[in-house]
Amino acid sequence: MIEIGPMAQTDALALLEKKLGSLSDTDMAVDLVRALDLVPLAISQAAAYIQARVPRSSPEKYLAEFRESERNRSKLLQYD
Repeated sequence: MIEIGPMAQTDALALLEKKLGSLSDTDMAVDLVRALDLVPLAISQAAAYIQARVPRSSPEKYLAEFRESERNRSKLLQYD
């Protein structure tokens, strides 16, 4: 098994931007990737969730829901 650690913050932001396109609020994007512990899979899953729910979802809405409760975190991170 190969263990993969967290990304550098700049790489995590680049991954999020690659998945979602241009990010209008850099501070919020930093908060989001940090909330996801800079883990590439979590960032990719968050971006997929957001894209699948546009326009009802956004990075800001995702972050608010993610922070709302532990149960929401599990639900959001299980999205394929």
